[in-house]
Amino acid sequence: MAKQLFYILFAGVFLILSACSTNTKEMPGDVISADYEGGSDVVVGDGSETMGLDGEGDLTMGTLGDGSLSSGRVIYFEYNSSEVLDDSMPLIASAAEVLTGNPAMQMRLEGHADERGTREFNLALGERRAQSVRELIMLQGVSGNQIDVVSYGEEKPAVVSSGEESWQKNRRVELIY
Repeated sequence: MAKQLFYILFAGVFLILSACSTNTKEMPGDVISADYEGGSDVVVGDGSETMGLDGEGDLTMGTLGDGSLSSGRVIYFEYNSSEVLDDSMPLIASAAEVLTGNPAMQMRLEGHADERGTREFNLALGERRAQSVRELIMLQGVSGNQIDVVSYGEEKPAVVSSGEESWQKNRRVELIY
């Protein structure tokens, strides 16, 4: 009985001590504050800022205040297409420049689709979209080893709503550094 009481007491002390400790560490780029209601900018741990909200109430990801790229850069696509539009080429060129200048840097391309179509079709479409972006970046001298591709299909929508305006925002590839 005394041995069981000892183990219970030991487990209680362990739980209390583990609840009091923390392993969090502020890393550069961690979000410190964001006031979306008032439309103010997102301030990250290194003191830089991203662009605030656009006119329609959606968070617009932009360049950080120090000129480096933020995670969450987005390339949009037409319905049922994996063809990269001309207006996305400056973003692709910029991503290629960053990666060629930093050979140890990794990028993840996350392909997405809107809710129309089967789950399997949308996963394949998201994959094709991300691969299209990958190929264009690699054509500019970036090593394929620096770029990972993943497709989420319709599983992670940017906007949870139906209708063409929402679907346009969900047909995308996100460039994550």
